Amino acid sequence: MTGPEYVPTAAPCNHRPVLAAPPTAAPPTTGPMRPLRAAALVGFVAVSISTLATVAGFIAAVAGVDLDDTGALTGSGVALQVVGVLAFLTGAVAIMVWLHRALTNVGMLPEVRRRWSPGWAVGAWFVPLANLVLPALVLNSAARASVPTRGARAVMTALVLTWWIGFDGSSALTTAVVRGEFEATTHWILLGVAVVLRIVCTVALIAVLAQVTSHQERRFAASAERWDPDRRPPVPSRPPTFA
Repeated sequence: MTGPEYVPTAAPCNHRPVLAAPPTAAPPTTGPMRPLRAAALVGFVAVSISTLATVAGFIAAVAGVDLDDTGALTGSGVALQVVGVLAFLTGAVAIMVWLHRALTNVGMLPEVRRRWSPGWAVGAWFVPLANLVLPALVLNSAARASVPTRGARAVMTALVLTWWIGFDGSSALTTAVVRGEFEATTHWILLGVAVVLRIVCTVALIAVLAQVTSHQERRFAASAERWDPDRRPPVPSRPPTFA
């Protein structure tokens, strides 16, 4: 007589494959990134053209190339001014668009608190008196929130501060020279300092545009790669056990 027949049976397996997220991974972004590269490129080109036109006009004026006998601008001098103003306005619009998108992206980054809403990318320039500092504060906030380390945030603050001091200083000196009456030597020295400040602020602004754009692209790309289900293999189910 034989004992009861032993039939191996598979235990019910209700274990479904789950997606393995790294335990230390940061939370995903809350939406797709607003593109920055095109606006940054337009801003870079336009601001560079505006600054080059300013430098060329200053050099030509010092050399007397674009001045007539009465000291008035000739056709070439006027053309440089028109090009510079149009490029400046184009760059200003592009940078406002870029900053609006950058602030929108900051609001979607995990574990980042946005201090200024995207509307301040434009509004900061049109608040009387406060527009002497608000644009720098808004840009600095977006730049610092876009980079991951304390050292990088310090660099961003230094670049934004350099840009704003150069921009305000250049504008103030140019206005003083146009409206004031100075000796010829003082006149050209002040204009020269204004041009140098303009160059410095342009370089600093371009660096901010490039760094923020690059950092935001990398952070959004890393988040998409980490949390995209198609990029992560499922955890295999437990093998069946026998009673």
